[in-house]
Amino acid sequence: MYGEERSFRQLIFILVENAVKYSDSCGNITISLLETEKKVMLEVENPAKDVKESDLSNLFDRFYRIDTSCNSQTDGHGIGLSVAKAIVQAHKGETWASKNEKHNLK
Repeated sequence: MYGEERSFRQLIFILVENAVKYSDSCGNITISLLETEKKVMLEVENPAKDVKESDLSNLFDRFYRIDTSCNSQTDGHGIGLSVAKAIVQAHKGETWASKNEKHNLK
């Protein structure tokens, strides 16, 4: 895989920071790097009970924050995941969020 190291470091930082910030207090965060002949997938999993299915398609949108009642407890402006998406797109990749699913590389 080829790309800008600084961007990849920023991507991983954003994803892990969000996973920690929005995880349930007793949950484990799992980070996986999966590879096939043609693709690489970085997966960050966290237990976040407050995420609804309807929120998943918007998580990487600029300024999107899930629930306003939670926003006062967490710092941020809702741009981190949109920056992560831009980094991935600049490297010809895709971003998505899902609940309780494993994704396969094709």
